[in-house]
Amino acid sequence: MNRILVGTVIALAMLINDAQAQWRAVPESSAEQPAWAADLENRFADNDTLDVLIEFRASDALGTGLPARDRATSATSERAAAEAVADTVRRHVDDTVRPAVGALRSQGLDITHVYSYQPIVRATIRRVDLAALNARDDIIAVHINAYDKADDAADVPPPAESYDKAQLFTTTVASGATQAWAKGYRGQGYAIAILDNGIVANHEMFKNNKIIAEACFSGSTTGDQSLCPNAAKSATGTGAASACTGGNSVCDHGTHVAGIAAGNNAATTSPKQGMAPDAKLIPIQVFSRVTSTSICDGAASCLLTSTADQISAFDWLIANGPAQNLIAVNISLGGSTPFASYCDTTTARSSGVNIMRTMGILTAIASGNDGFVVSVTTPACIKAAVTVGGTNITHTGANSSFNNSPLVDVLAPGTTVESAVVNATNPTTTYGFKSGTSMATPHVAGAIAVLKSRLPSSNAAQIEYALKAGGVSTTLSSWSYSTPRINVNTSLDFMTQNPTPSGVALIGYQPGAVSSGFSYIRLYNPNTYAGAVSITAMQDTPKRNLGTYRVNVPGRAALQIQMKDIEEALGQTGVASSTTSFYVDSAFSGFAQNIQWNTAGQSLTNLTTCKTTATDPNTFLGNVHTSLIQGYPSYIRIHNQGTSAAGATFDIYNANTGAFINALGTQQIESNTTITLPAQAAFDALGFNPGTTVFQVNFILRSGFNGVIAHIVDNTGAGVLTDMTAKCPI
Repeated sequence: MNRILVGTVIALAMLINDAQAQWRAVPESSAEQPAWAADLENRFADNDTLDVLIEFRASDALGTGLPARDRATSATSERAAAEAVADTVRRHVDDTVRPAVGALRSQGLDITHVYSYQPIVRATIRRVDLAALNARDDIIAVHINAYDKADDAADVPPPAESYDKAQLFTTTVASGATQAWAKGYRGQGYAIAILDNGIVANHEMFKNNKIIAEACFSGSTTGDQSLCPNAAKSATGTGAASACTGGNSVCDHGTHVAGIAAGNNAATTSPKQGMAPDAKLIPIQVFSRVTSTSICDGAASCLLTSTADQISAFDWLIANGPAQNLIAVNISLGGSTPFASYCDTTTARSSGVNIMRTMGILTAIASGNDGFVVSVTTPACIKAAVTVGGTNITHTGANSSFNNSPLVDVLAPGTTVESAVVNATNPTTTYGFKSGTSMATPHVAGAIAVLKSRLPSSNAAQIEYALKAGGVSTTLSSWSYSTPRINVNTSLDFMTQNPTPSGVALIGYQPGAVSSGFSYIRLYNPNTYAGAVSITAMQDTPKRNLGTYRVNVPGRAALQIQMKDIEEALGQTGVASSTTSFYVDSAFSGFAQNIQWNTAGQSLTNLTTCKTTATDPNTFLGNVHTSLIQGYPSYIRIHNQGTSAAGATFDIYNANTGAFINALGTQQIESNTTITLPAQAAFDALGFNPGTTVFQVNFILRSGFNGVIAHIVDNTGAGVLTDMTAKCPI
């Protein structure tokens, strides 16, 4: 063996040994402890027992995995379809959760309640019980049974530019409801549930059999005083939600909210009608009087609602809602912890919201009143909910005192809104003004009923799509996003259109018939449990929905699926003329990538560009090349994720100095459509010549455009494309 070769082998061996030296063996360890277990361990430092909600892993028969309810053609089939979903859920809970409950009880756990329609049980646990819970692989999480407050904000002042107050007949005009009423769509035939602190049932806004059912779930936590009739822990039937004794605050908030959603007193000189004046109401009292000064911030008592009582209300609605033609649930309550992303894995309430949505019932939840710019409170952070923020006075603009975030789905009037209130002297005729996202949310719950009365065969996705698509894009200088404020009349026109696919958008997939390379989608599930993923494929030009591909990803695993395999499964083979955008919706928190194999360069390229509704880091494209940099031309790829055609506007800066060069807008881009533009074309349009071959610029997308942008460089010498965009998780 010659000396050069020997030296090379020795050097290579030394490199291998050096690399190996950087690895070290670690002793075997037990299974990792989930985050919820660590949290409970910390809580036991100050508590002997904990009141918890144990959430079991739902199979594909539950939650987001439930098959979409077929579109019904009559009220009878609509009810039957919803009842079928509820029955599937109940049987699943019976088959999978109850045996687990038996096993846990045999191990000494104190199970205090088993819910019938959600894979959740309530328990009082000790520290010694943690081992038994942690050992089970069918438990998603163990949640503390926490308190929420009502989300009104009486202390929020009117905006400085106006001290007028928004009477109901003003907010319904501003929200387009009165125009919808004139067309005959008033929410007739449907019901709205109000989860709150009760209702003054004999108020004039609720006359003429407006209230068709009542329920109460209260005081289930030790030490709390029930607000149900006769201090019972639960009650149903007439009067169950209208036991308004115990102070004027009892029933005041719920009465005000119910009046905005569906109140109707058109006989007065100043008509007071809610958003859906012909819809029915199902008030459910879920608050209790808490007498702990530590919980009530020093006060002797306060009205709060526990997660357990809210879940009991969900259970009752899943069982009884279909018979009452329930279409919307209003939740104007929440905590104070900010969530900048979806909280489905951290709140036990997501299961019920998911199940009701599959039944065709939408849940409108207030975003909160803490002034957050990029966060909302729980349970508004549940993905399947319609999260509601608020506008000022008569809809003139977003209220910065309320929580705003890309998680907020729609805006509605929420400042100094008039509705029914509690008054001991005049209990049936008193009205008052309140502010908060609590007041905005029933505007949306009522709007849902109005849209449903326009098209009884519509499902939840259609209604939410129409609500957003008919809204007016609204933004503030502190936002990097925009949110539609509702206009029910305009939304009527969108009820017959196909909704935008749900999920995170990944763009630029090459069809399987393209011979220069192959597109793959990689799906990563970092969790310990398996989860379902739905991939909706949208052809970009001409715009066409190719269908939805579904796959299950095992826990701790990754799947790589070739584009042509998805096309074959959807019956769409042979398409080669257009790129495809994927909408990826997963039942778990994970990641996805758009990977391309380039046959000429024999290389993999990561072309991942994604946008979540939680964050939008893709507003900045850095170091974009002019064509003067030979061999590396830059392209700007833009995807419109909005509900209507729109153009993107960029501010362009010198990448070296940060100096502003100019602003430039694009052509109108159809919704759910991607265009790819040479960066040099932007410079040509500006008549800009930098005069140097090393010049680069930064593109910054202005707020208000709902979409995804990417910076792609064509490495012409290597024959590969490179994605220069910052990556983001989905």
